[in-house]
Amino acid sequence: FVTFADGAAAVVLSRVETETPKGVLAICNYQDIQMVDFVGVDKYWNLYMDDSLIKDRAIENIPAASNEVLEKSGWKIDDIDLCVPHQTGNAILIPASQAMGLKPDKLFLGAQHEYGNISGATVPISFSMLNQQQKLEPGMKIVCPMAGVGGNYGAFTYLVPDSGIKKSKLEYLFDGDLKGTTALVLGASGTLGHEIAIDLAKRGANLILHYNRNRQNLT
Repeated sequence: FVTFADGAAAVVLSRVETETPKGVLAICNYQDIQMVDFVGVDKYWNLYMDDSLIKDRAIENIPAASNEVLEKSGWKIDDIDLCVPHQTGNAILIPASQAMGLKPDKLFLGAQHEYGNISGATVPISFSMLNQQQKLEPGMKIVCPMAGVGGNYGAFTYLVPDSGIKKSKLEYLFDGDLKGTTALVLGASGTLGHEIAIDLAKRGANLILHYNRNRQNLT
């Protein structure tokens, strides 16, 4: 899902009823066709890219996507508490944030500084870091713009909910015993998928395993 950049990360969202809007408020996703022939992966799985073109297009696309979701949410750039972007280089992020009119101290680059290029996982890891650092306060307004491989770009706005929201049915899965539940594990024959499947099995979940290669790893 391009909202979280290159499609390299999965995020589980649960829907809950609230008196006023909270959580993810607005989303936009686009494909920049001007970049199709200049960045991507060939049939041999070799990455190719025109760095200068990527930079120029991303500097234009990130503010455009951000402004769209801000308008949908009824927010102004000065209302933003944090901008949590997906991109790796200051050569893109600094000019893009300047084009948005964003103050430098509102640009969160903790994941980039700590882990470098983590592709589509940048935004989820950034939110995890902010949560661990106790920097996500109820009512905070966050905009998350992305520009990924192949010309994908987009953004979403996020209003940090308060701690009083009642948990959804999905969230009990993370509170303890998984007996009586069923888990679908994608890529279960890979190293990470295999470990996740083992952990779920130990916690009592029934498993549905998806895989492509390395079937022997499932035994």
